[in-house]
Amino acid sequence: MIYNNKKEYYAVYGTLRLGFGNYENILAPLQPIEERRISGFKMYTNGMFPMIIPSERSRITVEIFEVDDPEIKRRLDGLEGYDPDTNTGMYLRKQIDIGKFKNVNIYVWNRERHKTLNLVDDGDFKTSEKRSVIF
Repeated sequence: MIYNNKKEYYAVYGTLRLGFGNYENILAPLQPIEERRISGFKMYTNGMFPMIIPSERSRITVEIFEVDDPEIKRRLDGLEGYDPDTNTGMYLRKQIDIGKFKNVNIYVWNRERHKTLNLVDDGDFKTSEKRSVIF
């Protein structure tokens, strides 16, 4: 896949959020342009990182970033285990609309929900007590 420098939006909800290590490693020095509660997803965690699955009656907290750097886009896909050439991986990159932001990229869990995963009740990984590791 050849990544371009076209401006795209990404909604992140876990260790890519401001204050976590993956933010520092991949998204810094970008700043989120908005934090938002969105509906349509339920969040789970294994204690180290979260995953979301579609769910009409749940909400999660995301930070929206504007990304135009091809290397950052490549690294985001790599972190999430997503292959854009085959549209396969541990997570799939989907596009959703969030208010005025159209076609926002968000990574959705592409595995079965294992019984050992814990529901993040409020949908906010940053404040979750079920997060056992600080990144």
